[in-house]
Amino acid sequence: MSSVIGWDIGGAHVKACLMERGEVVEVAQWACPLWLGLDRLGAVLAEARAGWPEHGLPTRQHAVTMTGEMVDLFANREDGVRGIAAELARSLAGPEALAAGGAVHFFAGDAGWCRSADVPTQWEAIASANWLATARHAAQRHGDGVLVDIGSTTTDLIAFRGGRVLTHSRTDAQRLARGELVYHGVVRTPLCALAQRIDWQGAPHNVMNEFFATAADVYRLTGELNPAHDLYPSADSAAKDLPATR
Repeated sequence: MSSVIGWDIGGAHVKACLMERGEVVEVAQWACPLWLGLDRLGAVLAEARAGWPEHGLPTRQHAVTMTGEMVDLFANREDGVRGIAAELARSLAGPEALAAGGAVHFFAGDAGWCRSADVPTQWEAIASANWLATARHAAQRHGDGVLVDIGSTTTDLIAFRGGRVLTHSRTDAQRLARGELVYHGVVRTPLCALAQRIDWQGAPHNVMNEFFATAADVYRLTGELNPAHDLYPSADSAAKDLPATR
């Protein structure tokens, strides 16, 4: 595929990467609180089409990964994969797109890439497989190493050697058990999830298990969080400047 848009449909954000002949042309990210409804995803896709008119989204090939199938909106992961796939097919691969040669492809792990028609039989492999796509790409490019992929909510830790991903894990449950998936991100993680006890003013204190602050507050203070990636309200819905963050 000489022209392709890669999509990662998360539960809180949608990311997109436009590529031409193997080169990255543009990247974008949108807040998408998918737990509030599939219409939120539809709105993001409409925004992408409006913002990238020159790229002709309906005529493109689209490569999709997802983790958003686990949000509370859906009864289970199968329902989530099917729902997200249907919305993408409707928005990106309707009659106009198919007539122009566009199509939507879903990463299904060891099964490779599949089309919308295959989703009912491949949903389990599609669910939350984005980490494997990233790890395989890193392994092919770098041979030996460890992928550390830090997102807004989670971190993936995946070893690879000789161009191959070493883990046999495929599900989130397996990766959580083996320490390959950690629920610690740079934006949405509540600070009370990071430690149960801290030293403060020379004495140890237990941490209040309340949603007073998030990791975003920390990285704002250190200057390491780009505002373009700080898309959600603060814990108290107040301003996100440095005085308010402190």
